[in-house]
Formats: sequence, C-alpha cells, structure tokens
Amino acid sequence: MLDALSADARLLDAPPGPLRVHSAFERSANLLTGDGRLVAVTARTFDDAPWSIRADLERFPTLTAGATGCLDADRLRLPGLTLRVSGARPWRPAPLAPFTGAGRLGALVEELGRRGGALPSPGEKGPVEQAVADRLAEGIAALRQDLDLAVRLLAGTGTGLTPAGDDVLAGFGLAAAIPASPVHPMRDRLAAAYRDLRGRTALLSLVTMNEAVQGRARQRILDVADALPFPGRLEAAVARAVEIGHTSGTDLLCGLVAGLG
Repeated sequence: MLDALSADARLLDAPPGPLRVHSAFERSANLLTGDGRLVAVTARTFDDAPWSIRADLERFPTLTAGATGCLDADRLRLPGLTLRVSGARPWRPAPLAPFTGAGRLGALVEELGRRGGALPSPGEKGPVEQAVADRLAEGIAALRQDLDLAVRLLAGTGTGLTPAGDDVLAGFGLAAAIPASPVHPMRDRLAAAYRDLRGRTALLSLVTMNEAVQGRARQRILDVADALPFPGRLEAAVARAVEIGHTSGTDLLCGLVAGLG
C-alpha cells in the first residue's frame, strides 16, 4: 500500500463513497465519485490542486477506464492501487491577496510561455491550426468586452486534455476571484457562465474553470498570483507555472493576464 502525500482538504472532508476510473495516464488518473464529481490522483511530481490527491509514486499502475473502487477516511482503493489517505497533508490554498498591479506578468508570459496554444506558434500554419489560433485570439480579445461571445469562442477550443480555450477561461476566472482586480465585478457572471458549459467541453475543464472562479487553482498558478507584488519572485513563479502540461500552464496564465492587464 502506498501513501498519499497531500490532498485537497475538501476531498479529505468529503463523505466516503464509490469511485469509477474516468481516464488514466502514466502519471495521473481521473476518478468519478458517486455524485459525478471528478477527482484527480497524481504522481508526487505534480503540485497540489483542487479535488486532487498526490500519491507517493512516479508512475501509475495500469488502470482501466470504468474500473470501480472506493474512497473513505483511511484509504483510496482501486484494482491494482491502494493509497493510505489518512496521513495525507491537507491542502488549503491561502486566500488571494487584493490586487495591486500585474507588474511584468504579461511580458514574462510572452517571454517564457510555451507556444502552440493561447500563444500562437511562429511560422506558417495549416488551415485548421490557423482557424484555432484565430478563434483563440478573438476570444481572448473579447473577454472584457463581450463575455458571452468570449465564452462561445473559447470553450472547447484547442486540443488536449484541457483545450487551450478552456484554460484561458480558467485563468480569467482566477483573475476575477482576486479581490479588487479589474474583472472582480464579473465574478458572479463568470461563475454562472462556467456552470452552463456542462456538455460543451471536457469534465476536467469544467472542474478547473469552476474552481478557479472560487480562487482555487493548481498551486503553481496560485504562486504566480501571490508573487504579483514581488518582482523578485514573479519570474521564477511564471517559469514554474508554464511547465504545466504541454501549453496548459501558459494558457492559464494568458487568461490571468487578460483579466489583470
């Protein structure tokens, strides 16, 4: 039996119940609870995140989509994987500090970010890639002027486990959760818009967006928000955040820039 290193405190406080494997990868697995909530179990190299458990392992055993198990106060049990969760460190993200300025955030994301998502890749593109890039650019430009249009353009746009457009929306939602930010007054509208996206994009994206607008995101992204008033810390925080996924970290930060710039 393996140990869970840390877990979202909300998950540790949740009542016990059944689990079903939604999707499984080399270093993570997504599990569905009995009430339809998506829970992630990740390798130790991942950072803390909403509704997530970090396990003391590098790679996961083979898990089959549809396999069933359970989670209680002591253990998470799945075929081929048992985690002791009772000793996990509870993750409780700190409240977001009031906004005082974005500093060099936009310039750093442009400089350090990975291209191919919200930051277009250089060079000539095929017609499909160009259409996606144009849609992302139009959606990002509309975020603060026409939210309904922006959500229509961005939701589900892109490839991967969480499409670039979804990550941009999540980053923008986090910006709205920051007290006194330029888009903080939009927070309730964003929350309602994100709740209405069920069925229009991936379940993992929906969790990411709905948590972000509550001020809850992957710890590396929260570290960027925390570092905004401290120029000496901001570059290192951005450099760590853009390592998330292929372009997911960059795309999340592009949404944050759109809301704070």
